[in-house]
Amino acid sequence: LNVIVLLNASVCVWAQDLRKEYPPLRSIKFQSPLPIREAELRAALPFHEGDQVTEFLLRQGQESLERKRIFESVKLLTAESEGRTDVTFVLSPRQLVSGIEILGVHSLNERALRRLSGLKSGQPFDTLSLELARERVSRAYQEEGYTHATVSSGVEELAPGEVSLILTVDEGAPSLISKIEIQGEFPTEAAKLRDIVTDYYVGKIAAVATV
Repeated sequence: LNVIVLLNASVCVWAQDLRKEYPPLRSIKFQSPLPIREAELRAALPFHEGDQVTEFLLRQGQESLERKRIFESVKLLTAESEGRTDVTFVLSPRQLVSGIEILGVHSLNERALRRLSGLKSGQPFDTLSLELARERVSRAYQEEGYTHATVSSGVEELAPGEVSLILTVDEGAPSLISKIEIQGEFPTEAAKLRDIVTDYYVGKIAAVATV
């Protein structure tokens, strides 16, 4: 019973905080270590200078900026003086991908691998996208018969807020077909075809040997 009472009290306090009213807005500012498109950010907010806002409305503005997915974090600061409110959003931008390299490619088409990776210049950097790209390139090699190929990933910082993504491939030797056995009895003509197919595929990369 005591736990329920405390929980309800917490909910009431939280709801009361969201209903808090602020004096009219005097200014809306953005702090960022990198250049930003301030007009676009202002357009995403549900309030403007001169509006009287609540804590709930300010939180909505904060969430609108977070949903853009171009910031690592968005911190909301408020300051009241002389019957006015100053709002500041402290922005920590995500790093942007400005370069993509795939090194060590000799046997496959590098341009095709780049498309397959899904990485694009100008997109916000995140480690999950890089790992997925590494797995896609690795899978492409496996499917082409390079079962010993390994792919590693790395990140190089070029400038504040900019990174280059690097995938390094060690292709290794392809897996070759050394022997084919076809069991069963074959008529003379079918046996000749069997021998032709067997001779053709022995020594070929395993992945392309589809009969």
